[in-house]
Amino acid sequence: MWRMSWALQYSLLIFNMRNLAIISLIIFLFSCSEKEKSDKPESDNILEDLRYSVDTVLVNSGNEIIDLSRDLGTYDLSPDHQTLYKWDIHKNVLQVISLESLELKESLPFEPEGPNGVGNTVVKLVAHQNGTFGFNNYLNFAVFDRNGNKLKDLEINEEEVLAQNLESINFSLLLTQDQLALFSLPGKRMEGPKKLARIDPKSDQILTWELPKFDWITEISAKETSGTGGYFFESFYLSESGNKILISSKASSSIYYYDLEKDSIFYKEFDLKLTPLRKENTLKKEYDSPDEFSTEVTNYFKGVNFENPIWNPSRNMYFRFASFTFPSESGEVIKKDIFLTAFDSDLNLLGELKLPNLNSAPSDPFFKNGQLWSYVNIDDELGFAVFTFDF
Repeated sequence: MWRMSWALQYSLLIFNMRNLAIISLIIFLFSCSEKEKSDKPESDNILEDLRYSVDTVLVNSGNEIIDLSRDLGTYDLSPDHQTLYKWDIHKNVLQVISLESLELKESLPFEPEGPNGVGNTVVKLVAHQNGTFGFNNYLNFAVFDRNGNKLKDLEINEEEVLAQNLESINFSLLLTQDQLALFSLPGKRMEGPKKLARIDPKSDQILTWELPKFDWITEISAKETSGTGGYFFESFYLSESGNKILISSKASSSIYYYDLEKDSIFYKEFDLKLTPLRKENTLKKEYDSPDEFSTEVTNYFKGVNFENPIWNPSRNMYFRFASFTFPSESGEVIKKDIFLTAFDSDLNLLGELKLPNLNSAPSDPFFKNGQLWSYVNIDDELGFAVFTFDF
């Protein structure tokens, strides 16, 4: 999480717009091509002979506008991945988008304030199996029905938080699909070790587990001290998939996961051959120049970056994308390689592959009916690149 100067925001905006144009072109070209299978002996790498094609689809929004100024922004998928729910921060409505008929079906209004208020800043949305929705607004987590009525507040015992010194426990709350537990990564936001916290809303019990293998990631932070107030700190992904709570980071190939059935936490390292195992770029703690701060934070993202693992229920497997950016001598980006790794349901490595002809990892990817869907902006209309894998 970081706040940028105007100059850096503008630079990254231009960079992202260029990437989008390139991605759109690649999707058009690559949908007509496949990697041919080889006659080599059978390999332990299940991705070695991967073939894939890409198509694009466009959502019909009718007379409504789907705001893509922040890309997909705050959204979630129905448990069966047939519907996408997108929060419109300007209108305080939940847009219901069918991924079967590819159309905006309806917009559900919610109140920002009052007894049924979701809050002015919704940072996380969870769509539950029973048709209810969980909203996190930094301060608390509450569950609502589709008519905008608050069904319950999931409050955290403040005495327990203070007793265990669980700073910023509200910042990254995740409500499980069964609504029986909240998970969070409490700790100082800018630096210092994080813990995994499991909160029982009924009993107020809070259990925590240390994450010592990720302590080095929590030390990656920087701030600009000349008055602009810019800051950056390496963040974590916290997600539920495959009956597990996953904790991962762009900085590392390693993963912690909490098994909901076994009520235990595990740490996984992987013997990757195609990418570094972790990010090696470093940052100073403080910069007294806005330009130097912007340049160094931008340079930090060069090299390897790992995406959040994605669960594919059709194959009972996880997939994870990674990118490696090669800078030129002048510091400009000249090439980005994209990699895909595959894991079984217990996060054991099954294979890895460099994906030819892609110059950016898929954006907000998810699996639907065995195909990988990735968000694309097509002339300010909501679209998706749909990957079909064959291996």
